[in-house]
Order: sequence, then structure tokens, then C-alpha cells
Amino acid sequence: MENSRQEVQKEYAQMVLLADDDMFIRGLIKSIVKPYAQIETIADGSEVLERYKEMRPAVVILDIHLPGRSGLKICSDILAYDPDAYIVLVSGDSTKENVMRAKAQGARSFLTKPFHKGKLVNVIQKCSHLKKQYV
Repeated sequence: MENSRQEVQKEYAQMVLLADDDMFIRGLIKSIVKPYAQIETIADGSEVLERYKEMRPAVVILDIHLPGRSGLKICSDILAYDPDAYIVLVSGDSTKENVMRAKAQGARSFLTKPFHKGKLVNVIQKCSHLKKQYV
């Protein structure tokens, strides 16, 4: 008996999950992302993995320095759960080491705060999990 395995297409909610402890940054990113996708914001890193599992968002935007859990650790945890997750790390602490660690963890992109609106839009538009009607 042949054991055939059918490739399952993952469905991602046409949403962005944003985790940043800075209320101003959350508001700024929310205003940039709003024309492209619905967005949910979280201020504490300890909540992100569970929300990811519940939502299955197309894009996750993580600050590196979050209370409760590091963005780098969250990135690793999400990718262990879903290797196809589309994660963007952001930080004002854009040392070469942080950028390299973000990429090594599997982040699709790293944006330095403050960032230009166009850079964030470009990163979101590259996400294949977002259906074209949204981007």
C-alpha cells in the first residue's frame, strides 16, 4: 500500500500581529499597516506565542526588547511552531550583532527604529501569506 502524503496549504489570517511595548510605535505601525491588513497589537512578549497560535497572522512584527520575553526568543518559538511564519523584527538597538541574530533566528527582515514608512510597507508587501487583494 503506497503511503502518499498530500501537501497541506497553510491558511493565514489576513492580519498582522504587532508586539511592541512602546505605545507611540504601536500607534505609528498600526497607522502604516491599516491600509494593507487588519492589525492586532500586544505590549507584552509573554502573550505573543499564544496569540500567534490562535490568530495565525500573515505577518508578525516584533520588537527585540519586550517585557516578559525577548523578541528574538519569540521569533525562535514561533518558527519552531510554524517554520513558514513571516516575522519582521524591529528595534532601535540595531547593532550588527542584533541584525545578524535576527536573521539567524529566521526573521524575514529587520527594521531599525525609527524607520521610513516605505520600508515597512515594502516588507509587508513581500509577504506571500497576504493575499494580493490586501497588499
